[in-house]
Amino acid sequence: MNPTTSYTLDATRWASAFPWLELTPEERAALGRLSAPEVNQLSVSIARRAIEHQATTPLYLLFPTLPPSFELESLPWPARHRNVLRRHQLVIAADLGTITAAHLLATWSVSTVTTEAILARLARAVMNYEPRRDLKP
Repeated sequence: MNPTTSYTLDATRWASAFPWLELTPEERAALGRLSAPEVNQLSVSIARRAIEHQATTPLYLLFPTLPPSFELESLPWPARHRNVLRRHQLVIAADLGTITAAHLLATWSVSTVTTEAILARLARAVMNYEPRRDLKP
């Protein structure tokens, strides 16, 4: 992601992407134009709130606009995150219905940092801000 790029996310798209999430007034005001660092910061905030308030909700319900056939491998995952997904047999977005953040956190060798990073990357994918390997530049 180019740090000078700006992104637009309207409130309607936001509401369908994250129906469970309440925005702070500052976040709502910033939705119109987001820089790459702001997108990263927002995705981490989404991940943290998911872990804190939606830990027992299946991950697919946290990111309902991901098409069920969306291949998780199409995202550029660090090795540790890719291994967590493989260990839990999370191949496509529909597989996210079989697991919760609490389950990931209860798994041996999966830390809060790793879980947060996975959820943040999924949040960026939902917002179409995460590059995919299957797309041509």
